Amino acid sequence: MTRARPISLPTPYPLRPPSPPRGAARGLYTPPKTKEHRAVRRTIRPHRRERIDMPVFDPLPDAPGVGDLPLHFWDGADFTVVPWPADTWEIGYNSHTWLLERDGDRAVLKAVPKAYGVKFASGLRAAEMAERAGIPSGAPRRTRDGAVVAEHGDWCWGLLEHLDGRPTDTDNPTELALAGRALGSIHASLRTVPPLPETMVWSQMDWLLEPQPFLAGLDWIQQAIREGFAALPANLSDGIIHCDPRLTEFRFDGDKVGLLDWGEVMHGPHMLDVASTLSFAEEEIDTTPFLTGYLETSPASPEEYAYLPTMLKMRAAIEGWIYARRRHFDVDLGQTGEHTNDTLIERARENIAAADALPKDHYLL
Repeated sequence: MTRARPISLPTPYPLRPPSPPRGAARGLYTPPKTKEHRAVRRTIRPHRRERIDMPVFDPLPDAPGVGDLPLHFWDGADFTVVPWPADTWEIGYNSHTWLLERDGDRAVLKAVPKAYGVKFASGLRAAEMAERAGIPSGAPRRTRDGAVVAEHGDWCWGLLEHLDGRPTDTDNPTELALAGRALGSIHASLRTVPPLPETMVWSQMDWLLEPQPFLAGLDWIQQAIREGFAALPANLSDGIIHCDPRLTEFRFDGDKVGLLDWGEVMHGPHMLDVASTLSFAEEEIDTTPFLTGYLETSPASPEEYAYLPTMLKMRAAIEGWIYARRRHFDVDLGQTGEHTNDTLIERARENIAAADALPKDHYLL
């Protein structure tokens, strides 16, 4: 069975296509850049102590052309747009990216709708913090005025460091362990950082349970979300998390291990990130080295792995919620291949059932 394709809550970052769940239950959410993966992505809501409303799908502005790139904010007029390598996605569900080059220097220019600009900047600040902790993260290059992002036209723009290297060799247990250690180090370094502006906060996601016209006939989605919240304890280790740490997003360059694409950061349980990695892993990958390496550097306890099946179920259910809303508003930007909102909603149902079938100790080491 092929995995459903990744999805994202209405946010400004590239998603990727689907991949099958691991064993009986895998697959949840991602953005596009490689081949079959799935994702259930978070949305951006202002961080306030009061109630946070449900995210809204705003119409996307017309796509910017190459001639519209505002490189003058970075004194980057001499950059040239070059083709992305094969199997790389430059268009996401709510964003566009360009690979730039000049005199051997490479950078990535990303544009998101202006309405998502604050959230975009928050993700880039998280990447900066991870970079300072020693994890190459595609951090932003500041504008001439020292800003993280720049607004121009209908879009908000960021110029990011290009990470050299290659994705994780999933046949290599040592690299899987190093990827786990890198994610654990990120969680440890960002654990005390408070929620960033306009990023999603796990404890403030009650909007997922509000009645919605696009969920008519799909009661199983909110039922699974309700069951998931009820089954997860309040004392899971948490902090700023990446929210999309697929093995394909790690970059190995010599003795350095980096992590790309910080567009979906939120404040939430560290196990959500771990579940994300598991959900993107192909069925034949033995993720034990990754899970072992993660615990070597992470603030999470080994016992928290008992909640990974529930977290996988939650991700699948939220993915169903997102695709149902996209279908309601006739949104299909970023979707490719044979997958449609209808097929992805059905895939979410299958993944919920698969997660329910996993014993609680399935991932315990």
